[in-house]
Amino acid sequence: MEVLLAVLALALPLEPLPSVGARDCRSSPLLRPACPRLVPAGVYRRSGIFVARGRDFGGGHDVFSAEAVPQPGGQPVTRHVVVYAGTRLPFAGVERLRAVGLRNGLTRRGPLAGPRLLGRPTWNGRRGLLVLWKPYPNGGMDGNHLVFLWRDGRIDRAVTLHEWEPLRQAAATLRAIVESLPGLRPRAWPRGLAR
Repeated sequence: MEVLLAVLALALPLEPLPSVGARDCRSSPLLRPACPRLVPAGVYRRSGIFVARGRDFGGGHDVFSAEAVPQPGGQPVTRHVVVYAGTRLPFAGVERLRAVGLRNGLTRRGPLAGPRLLGRPTWNGRRGLLVLWKPYPNGGMDGNHLVFLWRDGRIDRAVTLHEWEPLRQAAATLRAIVESLPGLRPRAWPRGLAR
């Protein structure tokens, strides 16, 4: 509990996912276990919320996206949360990267050439990978996002959040979002993917 309180102290203010977003996210059986209860506080308009089903990246997946503008007087950072679930997600290969560690300043020198594995944390009972994804446009709608990626049985799941500096604050906010997910049976990555 003390760790969670410390994480929340670092994070941006959070609020419940607006009801239209929660309804959309939970409409997908694949996404439902990864739909966050909390998102960064902001003004979420219907036009900034969607759910889609696709067959990209060599497999099927569902995706939920919620983007908000900051509340008046709030911190001017992009509030974009994306949730993925499926048999193949756009983050293939990140498990083979060498972890560089989470630290502030990674994005201050300009865009990264490719994704960076920051660590292999366990958040909310989910052992996964924390990744700083490659920039837009090659990174797609997840360009410049922090990604927490884990496996639940045969399903890969990910929650992403647009990054900002200080990066540790962005990671604490992502962790707080992941901590708001409904409970699941924790599953480890198959041997060889995560230690």
